[in-house]
Amino acid sequence: MSTGSSRWVRWGVPIALAVVTVWVVSSRDKQRVEAPLPPPVLADGPPSIRQSKTDTNLSPQYFDSLWPAGHRDSANTDFVPIELGSSYTIKKHFLKGHPIFWPPTIGLDGTSYVVTGAPPGHSHLFAISPDGDVLWSAKPQESLEDLDSFAIMNAPTIDAEGDLYLGDRDQLWALKPNGDVKWVIDLKPYGVDWGFMTVMLSRQRYIGGVTTNGKVLFFWSHDGKLAMPVLDLPGGRGPAPEDEPPELLWKDLMDPELIPFLFNLIQGWELEVANTPAIHPETGRLYITAAGATPNTGVLYGIDISDDALTIAFQAPMGGGSGTSPAISQDGTAVYAVDELGRMIAIDAHTGKRLWQSKQGGGGSASPSVGSDETIYTPFQDRITAYTRHGDVRWERSYDSLCMKRLPEPGGIWNHVLSEPVAFIDSILTVGMRKGWMNVVCGYHLPKFLSRSDRTRVPIPQESLFVAFDLATGDPLDEPLVLPETSEGFITPLSNGNAMVTTSGAITSIFYHTVNRILPERLQVDGPPRAGLVLLEPR
Repeated sequence: MSTGSSRWVRWGVPIALAVVTVWVVSSRDKQRVEAPLPPPVLADGPPSIRQSKTDTNLSPQYFDSLWPAGHRDSANTDFVPIELGSSYTIKKHFLKGHPIFWPPTIGLDGTSYVVTGAPPGHSHLFAISPDGDVLWSAKPQESLEDLDSFAIMNAPTIDAEGDLYLGDRDQLWALKPNGDVKWVIDLKPYGVDWGFMTVMLSRQRYIGGVTTNGKVLFFWSHDGKLAMPVLDLPGGRGPAPEDEPPELLWKDLMDPELIPFLFNLIQGWELEVANTPAIHPETGRLYITAAGATPNTGVLYGIDISDDALTIAFQAPMGGGSGTSPAISQDGTAVYAVDELGRMIAIDAHTGKRLWQSKQGGGGSASPSVGSDETIYTPFQDRITAYTRHGDVRWERSYDSLCMKRLPEPGGIWNHVLSEPVAFIDSILTVGMRKGWMNVVCGYHLPKFLSRSDRTRVPIPQESLFVAFDLATGDPLDEPLVLPETSEGFITPLSNGNAMVTTSGAITSIFYHTVNRILPERLQVDGPPRAGLVLLEPR
């Protein structure tokens, strides 16, 4: 190759890329017009029947373990009442090739159960010992009659006896702790195509939840029979997608049929319901965010579950496009949710009256976490915002400085194409008594090259980190641990003091398969993407 040609490849490609990027930004970035909200429909108060929480902050119908449900408890707080550690090392990376979002839920003898979204031909449920050994797995998917790949969106929910319940695309499964099938229900006769986003246990020990097309269904947990008539939420479809899935997202990891659907679901686009309900641990009222009756509006529903009926108690309007699960305050008086513009709202859990709305906006994809002192934590892009129960900002912290200390500038002409080192919080926040856990990805932004929306903007990953942080200030604690993959999920504790990181490899896959070919070797993304589980042990 001539010197002139070599110089063009070296300098011309990045410059041309920058020009294309500017054009993409200027031609695609459109401001969404916020729709007016209808008036609320309020309730007179809470249900009259109450039950007490356990000493470990759980509803009594759940198994008494560190993490028996997707967001740890029925209130979706992601709070575990223990002192979390801050210094770990990697013990094992396993289930490689299996993308995983939800955390392993913990049942009898400390056994964890985890779901994956690998293509047909693979198992989608695994039972794992605290030391990371696979004890058993579900029958591999040969058809949609088996436990299929949509199980990835259904964390196993574990009842007080240790039985587990999870959904897939169009079925609801109940299994014994050893993997034997207790019963399985076909959801198609109830108008369900794409099913639950994780099921919940009611006060009566019914099992069920809300499907992505707004069907509220509950079944007897002992035999799978329908417990009451189906409730069809009165909303419509979610807002139109602002972006398309990046090319080669989850290539060779995820069931290809799932990818467009999951991309919209995670962002809260197109679907009536794109999140997991919360159930009040004392009153039993169910809360779910959903699309409203008009475009770009949303609703937080309060739904009462009696022995034989489902009743909408209140409808609290909010911005549309929420992909976040609602969370209930520790004292049970408020429900928190995040709308499409990233604004936190607080709703009276008894009446549905709006208590406050934050001024700050970000993204509506990561669910809020609630600490023992009622602080509400919400991540977006590079930062965490911590709110008091009254809606004041307790602290806000960017983690860009963490990444700037770890990564150099891109260097050369790439300083004009890529950003300086940035952080991206790539997990739900797990909160303990004084410390929290999260995954932080350090990398460089290629501005809006692959996304039309700030909500889908992610950096070219250079490091994926386990970070423990101080819940009082947001400051990182101890030295971050470099992980072998990007999370997009959870970091949760195990009964023996170890911890588990779920990884789907989404960010890795986007850039490894599409951008590596034009990047200099020093900036290329490690790969191929592996996904799987990462088991951590204390140092």
